[in-house]
Order: sequence, then C-alpha cells, then structure tokens
Amino acid sequence: MYALDLSHPSVVEDPEAPAPAGRGGADLRLVAPDQGPRRAGLDWAALGPRQRAVAEAVLAGDTNAQIAARLDMSVHTVREHLKRMAGRLAARGRAGLIFGLQSAQQQALTAAQAEDGRSSDQLAHG
Repeated sequence: MYALDLSHPSVVEDPEAPAPAGRGGADLRLVAPDQGPRRAGLDWAALGPRQRAVAEAVLAGDTNAQIAARLDMSVHTVREHLKRMAGRLAARGRAGLIFGLQSAQQQALTAAQAEDGRSSDQLAHG
C-alpha cells in the first residue's frame, strides 16, 4: 500500500482547483520537481570517481552489497556515499535517490551537449 507524503516538496496545493464533491478545501496535485519548490542539487561533474562509481551502480540497479563487492569497499562506505548524495538531493529512500541521480546525470549530459554544440541525435549518430 502506498501513502501520499503531504510534506514532500512535489506535493503542493492547487488553490484554483475545484473542491471535490463532499469535501471542502483545495485539491492537491503532484508537480514535477522542476515546477515545485526548489530542491537541493547535486552536480554530477563534482562527484569524485568513487562517488560517481557508486551512483552509476545504483542507477544500474545494484544492491549495496553488490556495489561494495564490485568497488572493493565496505557496505558501510557505500551507505555513507549514498547518504551524502541523498542529503544533497533532499531525497527520501532509494527511489528518490535514483530519481535525483538520474536528473543530475541528465543535466550533466545536457550541459555537455550544449558545450559541444550538438544535439543528442547528432552525438548518437557521430
């Protein structure tokens, strides 16, 4: 069962939404993080090589134990890296961390493409 976390920054009140029948007050709606309140950021390029390796492994779906074994570090060290990244992203839970890491990675790719002056299609096709 899933619960709606009303304190999450992506949940905002929509004062212009019509009140649902039988209930008073405004509706709540989810908005994309870039439309909601500003969240803490993570600069993908500023990650160190070990942090980036941990982040990439999380994005690949690896567990903390798998990451620790692959990168020859303790599970505690993996957790500490993840905790620091989650704090910088204001993320809760692994799903929030993954979403934030994907966003940071995409922003870095977009910035690199802008610097290079080519679109993702041009980069993909040489």
